[in-house]
Amino acid sequence: MQRIRREMFRYGQEDFDLDYLRWGFHDLQTQRNEAAAVLAMLGPAKPLKILDVACGLGTHAVEFARAGHTVSGVDLSATFLERARQKATDAGVNVRWIHSDALALDADAQFDAVVWIERSFFSLDAIRRLRRYLRPGGLLVLDERNPEHPRAMARGGDWRTWQEKDGRFLLERHEVDEQARRVDCWIEIDPSAGTITEKTSTSPQTTLQERIDLIRQAGLGAIELRTLSGEPFTGGVNDYWLWLLARRPQ
Repeated sequence: MQRIRREMFRYGQEDFDLDYLRWGFHDLQTQRNEAAAVLAMLGPAKPLKILDVACGLGTHAVEFARAGHTVSGVDLSATFLERARQKATDAGVNVRWIHSDALALDADAQFDAVVWIERSFFSLDAIRRLRRYLRPGGLLVLDERNPEHPRAMARGGDWRTWQEKDGRFLLERHEVDEQARRVDCWIEIDPSAGTITEKTSTSPQTTLQERIDLIRQAGLGAIELRTLSGEPFTGGVNDYWLWLLARRPQ
């Protein structure tokens, strides 16, 4: 069989959007539950101006718009945005879709909330940019994983999984290299085409505390962790999914 190897970023690289759809990284009901949790944390005030960063297929943005908020969704993928537009049309809501790098918007102090779910990277420059988009007092919402949870601890090391789909075999290999970087590899075996396609991405790892420190360094405050349901997180190993919230000072 022909073996094809290439480096791939998890977001923004050529054809990643098609790989995202092919590999089934998205789950509609999970994303709706996430959106409902964000709306509950935002409270009853309406309408808020919300920016959905790396909005993907638009599920979160459409749910925010259903709740009466003024929503913008930004993504690098034209494929994702085409599907997001159709999703908004089907739901009968208006969302402003922006085809752009989310960190290159001309949108200083425009939003009451900036939501970034399922991010593929984290940096001080990125958080500083998102802070600029927030109005004074505005809320930044990020998803996190409880590092003490057994599932997070298992996935923090080396792990593998696979699935069969439409006659193809899809394998994932995730490792930490000698430089403590995360190496993610997706392998697609297509017997009918006689190909093995291997795509990898390498990214630095940061801990939850390091990310909190970077958020504080970026000039955001009132930092807190909450459970998926929006309750204050008090520690322990029971909750896997967490929210990381921070506000731009008034």
